[in-house]
Amino acid sequence: MISLHKKKRLDTVEPTAEQWAEAAHVSLQRKIPYLDAFHAILARDNDAVLITRNSHFANVRDLVLSRKPEDIL
Repeated sequence: MISLHKKKRLDTVEPTAEQWAEAAHVSLQRKIPYLDAFHAILARDNDAVLITRNSHFANVRDLVLSRKPEDIL
C-alpha cells in the first residue's frame, strides 16, 4: 500500500512531440488504446504513479507504476 503523506503541488505538463510519437508506437506494439499509452508515457516522464482500475496498464508495467484507487490511502 502506498501512503501519500506529503502534499504535492499539482502541475500541468505540456506533452512533447516525442511523447505523442512514443505513445503511438507503444499503443501499436502492445495493443492498448492510444490514450492509455499516452498517459503511461506522461506519468513515466513526470515520475508519477497512475491511479486507475484500467487493466490496459498491466501491459506497461515496465514503463510506469499503476495502482488502484483503494490502494492509495
